[in-house]
Amino acid sequence: MSGRTRSTLDRQGRAAFAYVSLQADAEVVDDVAERVARWEVGLKSFFPDGPAGNDFVLIRLTPHTVELLDFSRRIHPDPYGLVPAAAEHRDGSWTTTR
Repeated sequence: MSGRTRSTLDRQGRAAFAYVSLQADAEVVDDVAERVARWEVGLKSFFPDGPAGNDFVLIRLTPHTVELLDFSRRIHPDPYGLVPAAAEHRDGSWTTTR
């Protein structure tokens, strides 16, 4: 993959009835020094060739939009419902959209 690709990353916390969703540009990090700097020892079991190996991929996400809904922390716009809080990155700053 070369250049940037528009991507979405979602994480869910079922126990908290929560989720976060990032809409972002994704790009593969080819710089070995950065891959080494971000490497965690526990990854060795999954990627035996280490951070410079061909089986390890580091992806940089640059988010544009963040959505969050978390009932355990009362993060949801009024009225109480299934509408997430959201923010967009525009012109160098984050703005809430809901």
